[in-house]
Amino acid sequence: MKRTIIISLLAVLVLAACQQRSHWVAPAHEAKNSIYHWKTTYNPTAHELQFLKEHQVGRMYMKFFDVSVEYDYLHDDGQVVPIATTVFRQQPDTTMEIVPVVFITVQAMERMDTLQSVIVRKLIRRVEAMCKANHIQNVHEVQLDCDWTESTQKAFYDFCRVVGDSLHQRGLALSSTIRLHQLRQSPPPVDRGVLMVYNTGSIENPMTANSIISYDDVKPYLKGVDYRLPLDFAYPTFSWLLLFDGDSQKLRGIVRSTTELPDSLLRREGNRLVVTEDVSAGDFYLWQNDWLREESAPSDEVLRVKQLVDEAFAGKPHSNIIYHLDSLNLSRYNYEEIENIYR
Repeated sequence: MKRTIIISLLAVLVLAACQQRSHWVAPAHEAKNSIYHWKTTYNPTAHELQFLKEHQVGRMYMKFFDVSVEYDYLHDDGQVVPIATTVFRQQPDTTMEIVPVVFITVQAMERMDTLQSVIVRKLIRRVEAMCKANHIQNVHEVQLDCDWTESTQKAFYDFCRVVGDSLHQRGLALSSTIRLHQLRQSPPPVDRGVLMVYNTGSIENPMTANSIISYDDVKPYLKGVDYRLPLDFAYPTFSWLLLFDGDSQKLRGIVRSTTELPDSLLRREGNRLVVTEDVSAGDFYLWQNDWLREESAPSDEVLRVKQLVDEAFAGKPHSNIIYHLDSLNLSRYNYEEIENIYR
């Protein structure tokens, strides 16, 4: 008799938990012109503030901090810790919706099985503390950004469930970033996602023409896609220079600018700049025959890709998001080009 009562009680508790989960209703997620802020200091320039106003940006996805593994002499196997915390030099517009974003490295995710509950508590407390300290109140959602792999997918999905349950108790939704290659996998257990429609090609392949965005790279991922998660879409407005070793043809790193390199030391070959003499540039020393690949996000290519996305997810309401708030990159686009991305 006692056993029957215990089993019945457990069944009631499980049913109640399931009902509580099923009754969760996410806050309204309106379609808004949106943008990412991906710097460790929030101190927008006058040009950036004007951009937000001109394009009526109503939602900002703001990276709050990273979760990574750091090593020291006391912990040979490393510790999972927050790093690269954003410092606020200005207070965000109180009328703009802010989505705190936490970037989690794959190395940190590999350790989540044993640290999950501790990390979740610390993560949410840190987000709440940063919002309070910087008077950020218009928050309805928190986002996790992790390029999970096949070996870390289960750990990430389990982590999402725990984070989501905790956020739901606070009346907040949980979203995650989705990479193109993840569209063929089951969606993570979150309320919605943001499909990152950039970094679409192989950054390390010396034969790649443009790894930031390419119609030909995106098209195969969207063929016959049936993704059962509400999505918004993020498009790039950035550029960079990729430095390759002239002998091994291996990627050495990302160079932000060639301003420290005299034009006389660079020979243009298509979208490549070949180094003609050994020279130092910022954090890199460039040897003769090393080369730089210029990459950007031309508005016409972004719009071609956007049309692909719109056709693949036809009829589904969504927001378009620009990556990211940076006056140097945004100044390369005129008003209409930006509006066409948002439209």
